[in-house]
Amino acid sequence: MIEKILLPDLGEGIEGAEVSEVSVSVGSKVHKDETVLVLESDKASMEIPSEVSGVILEILVTPGDGNPPDRWKRPDRGNDRDARAR
Repeated sequence: MIEKILLPDLGEGIEGAEVSEVSVSVGSKVHKDETVLVLESDKASMEIPSEVSGVILEILVTPGDGNPPDRWKRPDRGNDRDARAR
């Protein structure tokens, strides 16, 4: 099954960020919680982990890309633990 790696909420007061590093390449094997992307904002550097283990099939961003579109962001699911239990 193909899974998209989506961005988490960047945090309160952070409006956008720029891709500073893509830590994987097409064909790379990744493990759950392994860093695949690094974002830089005016307030912080954020490592973005994979939520699943698998193989990278396509990379849709490059370093320097800014303000990722909403379609790359995880939907707000409220309490994450409750969402997984359903």
